[in-house]
Amino acid sequence: MGQLARFNLSLLKRELGINTLYETGTGLGASLLWAHQSGISNLTSIEQDTATLAVAKIKLKEVPTAKLLQGDTLDLINDLPTKAKDPCLIFLDAHFAGGADFKGMQAYLQSAKDPRSFPLLKELRVLATKDLSSDWIIIDDARLYVDGPFASGECPNWARQWT
Repeated sequence: MGQLARFNLSLLKRELGINTLYETGTGLGASLLWAHQSGISNLTSIEQDTATLAVAKIKLKEVPTAKLLQGDTLDLINDLPTKAKDPCLIFLDAHFAGGADFKGMQAYLQSAKDPRSFPLLKELRVLATKDLSSDWIIIDDARLYVDGPFASGECPNWARQWT
C-alpha cells in the first residue's frame, strides 16, 4: 500500500501547478483523501478488486471530485491524455492484486504469485508513448522490481524484467 501522504502535495500544487491526480491502485482511498486534503481537486483512481473499491467509495463519499473506477490499471493509463493541458501527478501504486495489502498475510503471499500484482513495467511502457514533459510520476514500491527482500519475501523473478 502506497503512502502518498509522505509527499507534500500542497507544495506540489502550489509550486508546480498540479491540480490533477491519476492513481493506479485505489486501495482503501487514503491517497485520494490526502490529495483532496492537500487541495488537489481532480482525482481519478482505478482499483481492480471490487470489495476493496467498495470500502474506498465509502471512505471517499464526502469527496465529490474523486472519480473511482473499477478495472485494470492499464485501462486508466491508456485513457490518460497524450498531452495534458496542465501538469498532472501520476501515482503508480498498483501491486498485490485483490486488495492483498488489506486482507492479511495469506492473501498477500498468494497475491505475490499473481502476475497482475506487478503491472509497473506495462504501465511505464504505455506512459512512454505520451508527452509527460510537464507531469510528475511517483512510483510506489519500485524496490519490488530489483533484487533484495521486501516485507514478506522476494519479488518474483519474472517481475524483475529490467535487472
